[in-house]
Amino acid sequence: KERPMSVPVLERAYQIPTVVERRFHCIHGMSIDAGYTDAVFHAIRDDATHLMCIEDDTFPPLDAIERLLAHNLDIVCGWYPKRQDGPRIGVPIILKDNKRQTLDDPDGSLVELYTVPMGCTLINMDVFRRIQMPWFVTTGQLTQDSFFSQKAREAGYKLWCDTSIRCEHI
Repeated sequence: KERPMSVPVLERAYQIPTVVERRFHCIHGMSIDAGYTDAVFHAIRDDATHLMCIEDDTFPPLDAIERLLAHNLDIVCGWYPKRQDGPRIGVPIILKDNKRQTLDDPDGSLVELYTVPMGCTLINMDVFRRIQMPWFVTTGQLTQDSFFSQKAREAGYKLWCDTSIRCEHI
């Protein structure tokens, strides 16, 4: 596909604290894992404190960034459903009775996850400094979200979802 002239999700008027400098990084044309890795390298080079991932098909509430920052957590995301017709099945994955399940019908609380989706996720840059590369890998059986989540959990990080932050997934 051609490089888009604009990315509607990034043109929205997000409520971002004035002390936060924002830079947009387009990974169009790269594989998903290479694009995320490239974004991390740019954030490290720019001495960023956090990486906020907003994918082009995920539309967070306008105050999502501010609310995620307020948690002061290493890895935290907003909730959104899978992109499908029918019931609203959550993208975030939790462990329940030692089995992986989607986080459906969230109650607005902060929930610990097993796998954090990257569509609306805030990550403290210290996470990338402490975890060895590769940070992201995508295969036919594994998404970059799952790979990153596993490495973060193995390094002792907890993954969180603020289920009061409801995103659209289009």
